[in-house]
Amino acid sequence: MGASVAKPSGVRRLGLEDEVIWICEDLGCAGPILLVMDFAGRLDERLLAHAARLLPAAEPALACRVEATPDGPVWRPLDDLDAASWFTLHETDDPETAIRAILTPRPEHHGSTFHLHLARHAHGDSLLLWLTHVIGDGFWTYECAYRLAGIYSGLAADPGYAPKPNTAPPVGLEWMDRLGWRDTWRITRRDLATALRSRGTVVGFRRDYDAYRAAGTPDAAHVVHRLSADTVATIDRAGVRGVSRNDMLLAAFARAFPEFVGGSATGSAGATVKIALTVDLRRFAEGRPLRAPGNMVGIAYVTLGSDLGPRFDDTLALVAAETGRQKRDLMGVGNPLFVKLLGALPYRWRRRLVEAILRRSMAKPLFPTLSNAGTVDAGRLRFAAAAPEAVEVAFYPPALPLFLVSVLRYRDTIALTACFQPADLEPQRVRGLLERIEREIRDGS
Repeated sequence: MGASVAKPSGVRRLGLEDEVIWICEDLGCAGPILLVMDFAGRLDERLLAHAARLLPAAEPALACRVEATPDGPVWRPLDDLDAASWFTLHETDDPETAIRAILTPRPEHHGSTFHLHLARHAHGDSLLLWLTHVIGDGFWTYECAYRLAGIYSGLAADPGYAPKPNTAPPVGLEWMDRLGWRDTWRITRRDLATALRSRGTVVGFRRDYDAYRAAGTPDAAHVVHRLSADTVATIDRAGVRGVSRNDMLLAAFARAFPEFVGGSATGSAGATVKIALTVDLRRFAEGRPLRAPGNMVGIAYVTLGSDLGPRFDDTLALVAAETGRQKRDLMGVGNPLFVKLLGALPYRWRRRLVEAILRRSMAKPLFPTLSNAGTVDAGRLRFAAAAPEAVEVAFYPPALPLFLVSVLRYRDTIALTACFQPADLEPQRVRGLLERIEREIRDGS
């Protein structure tokens, strides 16, 4: 199998953000990330299995398992890396079947950091990189995919290839120590303004916490819609004018979601349109390697009110004003006072607090989440001579009232993906929402 894989020494506690994600996973509102790479031809499954085995050499943080203890979850080094399962080949008539099966909670993956699946079908190969969200976010998932592609390419050229390990320590929240009282005040003022704008009922699905917990995650549905070249060009032209891709997609999602839930196209009987937006916080962590494992994604709450205006441009103006306000006040960064309080609590209290926040959030309709997972670097995703024809990112499918749409750009394509429970929503209904988002951008701009 080539080079031996070095093991990290010792057991270590999870960082605060990783631990909160672990708690949310246990409560059913978070889960693994799946990067789907579709190839027109065949990959070498033996090289893939070898590359998956060597990935922990390139990223030693992956050579662990996460385990629960009374004092909170810990990373424990694997005793025998050769005994661990890193790669599975699926022969299938429909790659979607493999995707759904992998998104559904799998006991053999519990506690693992990553697993590589190859779904082989009549139209080519679909490579599925499964990564626990506890160890990293979507941006770090791409780093793992880039390293995997580099290892595969290295092995194709030299069977004795040994990857150089990434020695960057895991990222955490220590960068927040640089935030002073002025920053804390700016964030507090930002959050107070958001809370005032969010008063009353928001547009969203409703299910109380106990019913949500009872629903579990018995199955998975997966819908992806790729925007046309003309729509992507429209978004790019808006970028030249200084309108971000996020703002374009937020405006379209805001106009499409109320009707999807059951309200009107531009509002829902006076209910406020509010969307949670994931924000990459790496830009605030100056001096830390971008390739370090960890979760560095914050949440911004974009509140638009009940009247979105008759035209797409009206909604876009509301979005731009709201995101512009938040960008001036460290958009997506959590309040340092709350973060310090949370970190100071014993684990069992921290878990109770997270569950209490979740329960309180579900006491009324719950707003959706838009996760812009950024852009995959096509140049770093070549497996020897082969490059994916299409790439998408899929997230764990929670039960309603949680609902998330992810966005990923690869080359000149933008993929919108939604993963959910088929008992809650019909796939065709969700596909209609994603298509409506595109129509809003195409027809309104």
